Amino acid sequence: DGSAEVRMLIVASNYRATSRPLSGCCTAKALHRCAKEAGVEDLVALYDDQCTSSSVLFSLRAMASRCGVDDVLVFYFAGHGAEGQDAFAECNNFVLVDKRGQVSSSTLLSSQAVIRELLETTPTSARLLFLTDTCFSTPLINLDTQIATGRQAVSITGIQAPDVAEDQGNIFSHILLLAMEKLSKADRDNYSVGMLFNAMLHENELVFGSRQELLFQCAPSFSSDAMAWPIVARPGYRSPLSLFSETNSIDPLFVAPSILPSIRREAINAPFSVEEYVQQIVG
Repeated sequence: DGSAEVRMLIVASNYRATSRPLSGCCTAKALHRCAKEAGVEDLVALYDDQCTSSSVLFSLRAMASRCGVDDVLVFYFAGHGAEGQDAFAECNNFVLVDKRGQVSSSTLLSSQAVIRELLETTPTSARLLFLTDTCFSTPLINLDTQIATGRQAVSITGIQAPDVAEDQGNIFSHILLLAMEKLSKADRDNYSVGMLFNAMLHENELVFGSRQELLFQCAPSFSSDAMAWPIVARPGYRSPLSLFSETNSIDPLFVAPSILPSIRREAINAPFSVEEYVQQIVG
C-alpha cells in the first residue's frame, strides 16, 4: 500500500556512567543510517543520556499517535535487560537511565508496559515490529499475551547466556545489517519478516558460528510471512562489517572493537549463488 508509512524509534545506550558499559550505540547508529537511506522519514533516535523512561514513553506515544491504519511502527532497543519487579514480576524490563546516565530501579521500564502502550494507542490494523539487542538471558518482549491476539506484531530478539561477557559488540544488530545487505545483493526488494529472520540465522552461522542466540515470536494467530520487512536496504548497501572485511579498517562510529574476536572475516564477503541462497532462506 503506497499510503503506508514506516515509523521507527531507536533506543540505545552505552551506559558510560555505570559499572556495566556497553557499545550498543555503534550498531544502533548504523541501523539508523541504513533506515534513513532506505526512506524511513519518521525516524526518532534516543542515545545514551536521552534514554530516560519519560523520554522513551513520550516518544512512543507521539509516534503511535501518528500511526495510520496501514503503518508499521518499529521499536528497536539496544542495551541491558532486567527481571521484572513488584507488579511487573512476570515480565522483563528495559534498563534505561536517568538524566545523569545512571541506572536504578526507577529507570526500569516494563516491557509489558511498552507492549500495552503500543497496542492500545495504535490502530488495530497497524503493524508492530520489535527488535531487541540485549545481553540479557531471556527475551524482553513477550507477545504471547491475550492483549496481542488479533494484532500484526512480531518480535526478533538477541539474547545471551549469563556466563558470556556482556559487551560483545552487538552481534545481533550486525547480523541484522549483514542479512539486509545480503538480501539486497540477491536483488530482493520485497520480502517477509520471516525471510529476513531466516537470512539472519544464515549470517549468524556463516559469520559468527551461531554464537548469537536469536529468537522469533509472533502475536497469537499471526504468521511471520504475513508481514513485509519494512526496512529494505537500498541497492548497493554495504554493512559496517562488510566494509571492515574489505578494508581491514573499522569505523569506530559503527563498529565496536569488542566484536572483532567473534567474526569470521573471510565469510563476510564470500561469493555466493543467489539461487542457492534464496532457497536456503525461503525454506
